[in-house]
Amino acid sequence: LPGMSYRCTYDGQLTVLFRSSGARELTGWTADEILSGTVHFRDCIHPADLDRVREITRKALEERTDVEVEYRVRTKAGEEKWVLSRGRGVYSTDGALSFFEGLAIDITAQKRAEAGRLELERKLLEGQKLESLGLLAGGIAHDFNNLLSSILGNATMARLSLTPESPVEGQLRSIE
Repeated sequence: LPGMSYRCTYDGQLTVLFRSSGARELTGWTADEILSGTVHFRDCIHPADLDRVREITRKALEERTDVEVEYRVRTKAGEEKWVLSRGRGVYSTDGALSFFEGLAIDITAQKRAEAGRLELERKLLEGQKLESLGLLAGGIAHDFNNLLSSILGNATMARLSLTPESPVEGQLRSIE
């Protein structure tokens, strides 16, 4: 598996009964370390995601629906990985929750690819904005050049119609 399978009891707190060997690749801790309580699985979940994961899990177990949640885990080496956890409650004949079981699948590569795609889209959008700004500036410069050309043309025509001794000759030359 690109992750691990698990089986736990849940009575307000998660008690791990089984973790597949994929636990080591996903978290850096062996299944035995997790089962023995050397490390609690909640300690692997990124602190910013822990309350959300707990709430989603509690709600799904209360409503007897499947759990599906994406969250970050921190490995034994301090690396951050993303997982997609899918689980469900297993209930006894009297309706009591017997187990909570599921899979935690490593989706780190997909999350990184998605982040890369979003960054590329952001850069593309930024480039499009700069291109639009360049086109706008070019249009304004063209319109301004048209206005200046008519002013220059009229000043030249007016100066040519005057004698060199005319008092406005110097002013028209300044306009040009």
